[in-house]
Amino acid sequence: MISIIIPVFNEEKTLNDCLSKVFSQKGDYEVIIVDGGSTDQTLEQARTWSKAKVFSAVKGRGSQMNKGAKAAKGDWLLFLHADNFLEPKTLETFSTLLTNSSLEAGCFWHKFDSKHPWLQIVSLIHNLRFRLTGIIYGDQSLFIKKSLFDELKGFQEGIVMEDIEFSERLLTKAKPVCLPLSTITSARKFYNLGIYKATFHILKLMYIYGRKDARKDLFFSDIR
Repeated sequence: MISIIIPVFNEEKTLNDCLSKVFSQKGDYEVIIVDGGSTDQTLEQARTWSKAKVFSAVKGRGSQMNKGAKAAKGDWLLFLHADNFLEPKTLETFSTLLTNSSLEAGCFWHKFDSKHPWLQIVSLIHNLRFRLTGIIYGDQSLFIKKSLFDELKGFQEGIVMEDIEFSERLLTKAKPVCLPLSTITSARKFYNLGIYKATFHILKLMYIYGRKDARKDLFFSDIR
């Protein structure tokens, strides 16, 4: 079984769309939503989906995703952002691909829900970066065997860019792959910040990764 873990914080604008695209698909999976203290209608929306398990945790994707992983019953964990959307039949195909005994962890091919030429370039670079480095960003829908996740002791909590930190440790244990499946990310933050300004902040974050001031960067503000 696949445990789909969705960390949320004030995601009332995207959560229902995300969940509708998940629950419309066939497959052996469970959905775990972990809220980080939302002040909008996110929790109320989550609880209307009777098939979803809803939990709360200290705000921060690391702690929220760890809480979801502890509650997971599946052999596989799939971490999905609330503003990421799965294409039709993704889970059905994903389940088939997981029968490959050599597969331990990986991600999906990244796309934006925008045809803006610059965002298409950003997405392409995103995918090429993974092929060169093996580092998985959160909006690429990281998946991993639960046993391996537990061995790695989950995400580091209390930091930003926990996806990169986790990926670096993952590479010491396994060789992640990018499956021929797509995860579609909302371009809302790029439009809200300004497409080119948001790109600048991403490039800056690559430089200051691991430093305390990364937490203060505008890209990590609660812009929805």
